[in-house]
Amino acid sequence: FLSSTPYIHCFLHNNLHWSMHTSTQAAHKLPDDGEMQCKDQAMCLSHYIKMFSVPPKLIINADQTRVCLIPAGNKSWAPTGAKQIATMAKEEKHQFTLMVASSTAGDVLPFQSIHKGKMVSALDSVKHHVEGESMGILWTPGGMTHWSS
Repeated sequence: FLSSTPYIHCFLHNNLHWSMHTSTQAAHKLPDDGEMQCKDQAMCLSHYIKMFSVPPKLIINADQTRVCLIPAGNKSWAPTGAKQIATMAKEEKHQFTLMVASSTAGDVLPFQSIHKGKMVSALDSVKHHVEGESMGILWTPGGMTHWSS
């Protein structure tokens, strides 16, 4: 038996009275003076780059993004008119942060993968190894969370 996507959509809508829903969340809010803050930051950066003759290779733009190890969508089929839409793995926290960066000279820097972890001394690391415990990830710039700081 092989059915098409339009057939399944029609069946769900006509027989079960379901429709596609998107889960919702609060939108990010920008400050009232957000545009001015951006202009001030650009002027400040321009001033220091010119004043200290910063080479383009040292002017770096970086950003980070969450990578889910168990991806979950934000859409699900539910009864038409439903107000609360439950989706699988919505609370899934198995994730890490991927930091990407490039310079104004056009160089793409190596990606940085940031995982939750804790710092352990070299002596503790040897102790864990000797006792046969799993080494795992021992330290990360993110400290006790998966975000970098």
